[in-house]
Amino acid sequence: MYNTDAIVMTVRLLKALQEAGVDNLDVYPAIIKNEGTGFETNNYVAVNLIGLVSAVDFENSNVVGGDGEPFLDTDFDGVSIDPEKAKDHLMFRLAENTSAIVIHHSVKEHLEKNGFDMLTFVDPSNWIG
Repeated sequence: MYNTDAIVMTVRLLKALQEAGVDNLDVYPAIIKNEGTGFETNNYVAVNLIGLVSAVDFENSNVVGGDGEPFLDTDFDGVSIDPEKAKDHLMFRLAENTSAIVIHHSVKEHLEKNGFDMLTFVDPSNWIG
């Protein structure tokens, strides 16, 4: 998965996320081409992760910056997620800092069980951003 201006992932990863119960993905076919070599693949999709969830437990998080409003760009040196605020969401962008994608431990376990050992998972308490 590449998280740049858009989330781009393999069809295999998309299927695994859906098998794990993630249902808030808006998916678009993507064709990747290398015009220099002629290589072309349609084994990828562009994905919009729908919804922001305000799930930070501020009492147990280390806020280190932002614009003063705890929304969109709050900087953390370790964040705590409140499970009650996260509700039943399995994968979401954190409303307090939209660069953070939070996944439920069951999704992480499903991905690891299915061989996605190239993904990097960061425990919220170690997350900086």
